[in-house]
Amino acid sequence: MVMISYSQGNPAATEEADRGDRRWVKKAHEFIGDVFRHGDLVCSDSGDPYTLWDFASEGIGTRLGQHFPYEVAQKMWECRAAIIIFSQSYLNSPFCREIELPFLLWRRRHHGTPLFILRVSATTSDDWEWPVPGGAPMLLEDLVDDRNPALGGEGDASTGVTLDMLLPPQLTRRFVAIAKGMKAQVKAIEQARKAEREAAEAAETARLAEESRLAEKARLAEKARLEREAAEAEAQRVAQLAREAADAAERARLAEEERQKGEAAEAAKVPHVTEPAREEPEPADAQLLADQETPQKDAEPEEITKPPVEPTEQGVNWKFILICLALLGVVISFVFVRFNESRMEVAAAAEAAAAAEAAKEISEAAAAEQAAAVAEEARKASEAASAAKAEAAAAAASCDRAAMSPFDPRATPDRPGVDLSQIEATAVPDCRRAVELNPENVTLLFQFGRALAADRQYLEAMQTLRAAAGRGSVESKNTIGLLYSDHPDVFIAAKDIFRCINAADCDQKAVTWLASAANIWDAEAQANLGWMYANKRGVRQRTKGANLNCMDYEDCDRQAVTWYAKAAEQGNAFAQANLGWMYDSMRGVTGRTEGKHLNCTDNQDCFRQAVTWYAMAAKQGNAFAQANLGWMYDIKRGVTGRIEGGHLNCSDDEDCDRRAVTWYAKAVKQGNIEAMRMLAQQYRERSGVTTIDDPALRCITAESCDAKAKALDEQRKALSP
Repeated sequence: MVMISYSQGNPAATEEADRGDRRWVKKAHEFIGDVFRHGDLVCSDSGDPYTLWDFASEGIGTRLGQHFPYEVAQKMWECRAAIIIFSQSYLNSPFCREIELPFLLWRRRHHGTPLFILRVSATTSDDWEWPVPGGAPMLLEDLVDDRNPALGGEGDASTGVTLDMLLPPQLTRRFVAIAKGMKAQVKAIEQARKAEREAAEAAETARLAEESRLAEKARLAEKARLEREAAEAEAQRVAQLAREAADAAERARLAEEERQKGEAAEAAKVPHVTEPAREEPEPADAQLLADQETPQKDAEPEEITKPPVEPTEQGVNWKFILICLALLGVVISFVFVRFNESRMEVAAAAEAAAAAEAAKEISEAAAAEQAAAVAEEARKASEAASAAKAEAAAAAASCDRAAMSPFDPRATPDRPGVDLSQIEATAVPDCRRAVELNPENVTLLFQFGRALAADRQYLEAMQTLRAAAGRGSVESKNTIGLLYSDHPDVFIAAKDIFRCINAADCDQKAVTWLASAANIWDAEAQANLGWMYANKRGVRQRTKGANLNCMDYEDCDRQAVTWYAKAAEQGNAFAQANLGWMYDSMRGVTGRTEGKHLNCTDNQDCFRQAVTWYAMAAKQGNAFAQANLGWMYDIKRGVTGRIEGGHLNCSDDEDCDRRAVTWYAKAVKQGNIEAMRMLAQQYRERSGVTTIDDPALRCITAESCDAKAKALDEQRKALSP
């Protein structure tokens, strides 16, 4: 979206510099808008085609009177480029000069937002200087965007040639050149943004791929570490088993040695059996024996028959038998021990496995139970948080319905907000609960203060509103000012920090708070501050905030007009109606040295401007403006011979009377007592009521007209105090 920044001006002004630059906006739509209508310029982020936007463009923007600052501020933040219709009228507009242009310059400096400066008329000075938030101020000569070479040449601030100096053919060529230059630059910007976005996406993709690779590498490393630790644990287990087997074998060996030593000791105690001595043979017998033992050559051996030997008791080897029995016992004992040990090891291993399995099952069950408990707690916490959030949102919505200000930017035709006088008592508990559940929401705190004020709990309302004001609520400052001005008796009787010395002190406190909000461009506060100046309350003989004093009644009226105008330019209906009244009364709108564009040249000019502002407020439903606009048509004042706002002219007296009846009737529907009196008079005089198109307002016979007049009189008397 490309925003067109320009001055609305005052449609009723007589000087060209004060009427605004709407005609140049139409030229921009005619030539530059054609570039965007082809649809080949699209936003690289959303893919939506570019459009031109201005504050009052047909079917695109909003119309005067619809929360002017909020709408423009939103568009100034969202726009991808801006066209500035630069003129003396632009400089005369406080909003354009003090807010809109500095903010766009800030976006140009910090966001690279291109500004296309079209100097359409001469200005009083080229030495204008604008403060730019976060940087040095800029001069008029610096406004020529050096990144826009296609826009150089005639019509730029550097040449001194303005667009209103050009002949029609030159003007056409100039706008064509501007359109081409804008198209080329916006295309280049979008292409650069697209390339940057694609590069960012590629970098993000690469980053994610690298993170995935590193995560996979870490996963594999962790897996290898776990496998290595498992292998080491298994090796340690096997080594432990081997050590335990070696210890068992060593214990068996030592036991065997002890057993053998015991058996040896037992064997030593058995008596030793000696063999009988062998008799030595005689020599003759020896020779005989030797001969017998020497074999004879060539002689057949003789068969020697030995007599059988009878076993004797001394021939049994009991020692050998005992040793064999002992060894057999050792072997049997060893086999039995090893069998028993093996059986015990198997049983121990089985018990250990069963215990491990049981521990695992218990651990898994405990972990599952704990996880389920944690999940249940998390679910309950989430449900509680969701319920609390839903309850807080419901409470906030209830407070919004009960006490939202009509000037809240969230207000819509379906949800227009509630006037302070129409807030019901149930809003107090609703908003109190909303503040308790949404302690960080300053808007709800402000609405709670409004509800307390509507319920006449003024001291608690003041405390609540001051807390909200301390947290940045501009609307709270305005409401504090209204409490001081509307209820001085409450604060005179107070015994705390809110106390006023007298009614004049309350008025001065009210003006201080209203000015604090008005200087931050709060339209409601500006309108209320204008009312205080118009009624000379709290703006005379001030010791604190002496800069808010006005020197005399005429100065007070001029300052009232200044503040009314600031609020009226933002679409505040109350300010528009009262500004119309100031023009109608010719108060503060002549002889002005500051804000000369608010002066009117003569009585008829004042009346026409009064009609202009009455009409703006009346269209927004302001009953005071509707009644006064009806009066202006009734007495034919400021509704003939109009150049600007020609639709407000009436063609003849009967047409004026019909319009008067129409506006009186609109005010009557809202309970305006003065409008009831004036409309009844119209019926008695048969002025405009016999030819009006609306059948509900038309009367044909004298009896029907008198009956309507009588009904209005009775309605007025019933409502009159």
